[in-house]
Amino acid sequence: AVLRGLRSEPTAGGSVLEVEGSNFGPLSAPVTVRFGASTGMELAAVGCAVSVAHTRVRCTTVAGVGTGLGVVVGVAGQPSARFEPQPPALPLGYAAPAVSGIVVLSASADPRDAVPLFSLGASTAALTTSGQSLQIVLQGTNFGAQASTFSLRFGGGAGRADK
Repeated sequence: AVLRGLRSEPTAGGSVLEVEGSNFGPLSAPVTVRFGASTGMELAAVGCAVSVAHTRVRCTTVAGVGTGLGVVVGVAGQPSARFEPQPPALPLGYAAPAVSGIVVLSASADPRDAVPLFSLGASTAALTTSGQSLQIVLQGTNFGAQASTFSLRFGGGAGRADK
């Protein structure tokens, strides 16, 4: 199989994924495309259709995270073998998260309208917490849609990720 798309796509989904191979059936064949990690998480692409009879399927990605993902094409309910691109091909996956800002708020503040206690880039002064609970709001892209797939490390320890 040959894959086009899903090399470093936004975690929000909506990108075109094309799979080239053989025995995908005529243009009218019912096809599905599933992609994900071999360890469990699997996503179903949407709007899948045979775009070139017997050899190409075109779909739209859904929201997700991860890299090194494999693909399974189903034709009329019959699944293909799992395809995982091998080097030197680029791994199949979503874009890595990118942090563009950090804002620290008091624990009781509403993040939508609170005045930050600290913002990355706004000041080089250290933030003294004195044992108080704070909210740390990360700003950026490609964080994924589920808090369970998100982790935050700071000061050598792990923080709790609430979305």
